Amino acid sequence: MIENQPVVMPKKLRLNEKNNIAISYIENSGEPHALSNFNDDIWDFSPYIPNANLAHHQKIIKWSIFPILFREVAKEFIYIYWFHGVSGRKKPVACTLITAFKNLKLFCKWLTAKNISSFLNVTSENCLNYVHYCKQKGLTFNTLFLRFSVIELLYYLSKKLTNGLIHSPWPNSSASLLS
Repeated sequence: MIENQPVVMPKKLRLNEKNNIAISYIENSGEPHALSNFNDDIWDFSPYIPNANLAHHQKIIKWSIFPILFREVAKEFIYIYWFHGVSGRKKPVACTLITAFKNLKLFCKWLTAKNISSFLNVTSENCLNYVHYCKQKGLTFNTLFLRFSVIELLYYLSKKLTNGLIHSPWPNSSASLLS
């Protein structure tokens, strides 16, 4: 089930092979069944978020609202983060994934507006310009930290992605210091 998922997204999986990678599960008569698959437009994490105070739309990732140029690699990123986490850290819970999705979407929209179409083309200067852009909005420390930490996380997991960040987003600094 969840523990047996591949640790690195195979670079040459065909569309139908990626669809066989389950993202979330439900139990039916004691047996796990895939609720969401990699190629689905909606990844439903509701079985992992029992909080009755959250609406269903707060328990899903809706890929159709993500910038198309970054969608596939963003799916890989969320997949790797969900199933394998970051070395030395606790694996994320579903709510953490949804927060990462939202903040990564904002960064990718900004990149798209700057005519950057791949994480491979993102430089440290681009990332620092994004920091400046976010700070000009008067956002809180926590909001800035979430926006910047997802970029650091993307960099940490980039070697496991088909087209991740090549450059450290901010050499000699951190999301916390920049917030």
